[in-house]
Amino acid sequence: MGTAGGPESFERRFDELFALAIKPAWRLLDDHQEAENVAAEVLARALVRWSSLCGSPHLCGWIVTVSTNLAIGHLRKANRWSPLLGTYAEQRPLQIEDRLDLDLALGTISERQRSALVLRYYLDYSEAQIAGAMGISVSSVKTHLHRGREALRSLLQEPREPLVAPD
Repeated sequence: MGTAGGPESFERRFDELFALAIKPAWRLLDDHQEAENVAAEVLARALVRWSSLCGSPHLCGWIVTVSTNLAIGHLRKANRWSPLLGTYAEQRPLQIEDRLDLDLALGTISERQRSALVLRYYLDYSEAQIAGAMGISVSSVKTHLHRGREALRSLLQEPREPLVAPD
């Protein structure tokens, strides 16, 4: 038999983790089969890292973050992602520069701020749900949300040259 961090521990938690991984993927992709594929990839990545993840208080946050990132990557490849709306680009035409600026701006803020903002505004998590997923207090969630919004507002409202992705 395996230890607490062994394969059996992963197998015991598989259904719970799959449900956690599929929710943001399905919400972003609006396609059950694609969401299942993303969730399967998330769990494959989790299994590879299971010895370090299984005891982490941030396991659920890691699962949600990886699922969200993979789903967004899938939408980008399909040219369907609109970061300003947090949804599909064809629903409302946006300037490509605006979409790219927001995407790049999200990449410049701290990982905690970015995670909190994605969970709140892309996945409609409550502050308590975000706290649980990220393994932090509700007051910390509020701080990360506030600072993240302020950082994005500053980055996106300043008159400047458009943000450019590094080559």
